[in-house]
Amino acid sequence: MFSPETVAYVTKKVNESLVRKSPFPGSQRKKVESALSQARQRLEHIKEAIAQGIITPTTKAMLQETEERVAELEAALQAPAKPAVAALPVTVKRYLRELKQVLNRDNTRARHILATLIGEVILHRHGDRIVADLRGNLRGILDLSCDSSGAGSGI
Repeated sequence: MFSPETVAYVTKKVNESLVRKSPFPGSQRKKVESALSQARQRLEHIKEAIAQGIITPTTKAMLQETEERVAELEAALQAPAKPAVAALPVTVKRYLRELKQVLNRDNTRARHILATLIGEVILHRHGDRIVADLRGNLRGILDLSCDSSGAGSGI
């Protein structure tokens, strides 16, 4: 029904959208930012101590530890987000199959499923082609997957 390439492509795009929609969790991000701020303050205090001539094995160790901590926290904030949920090819294939069935017989339901899955569609030019950038609707996907009367349940 759908080629493996099509399923792989849609799965990849859904997962990319999930990554964009599930950034670093807000409360976790704030904790990391707070820890980074504290580590930077500590680093400044250690630098001030060294500038005042307090150079001991302990200050050297503290400097190294704190610099490593700052680097780790900065890297954590810069790391690409991992999706809280990932679409499996079998799930995408099932939705595509059921969507195709619905598209062939119920336009209203098909529109609802597409709007729920896609969320936002942005069209832009790429050379001489028009490309659609789909912004996934994570909440809609999760709601839809739990909906016993819609896609994912045999319709």
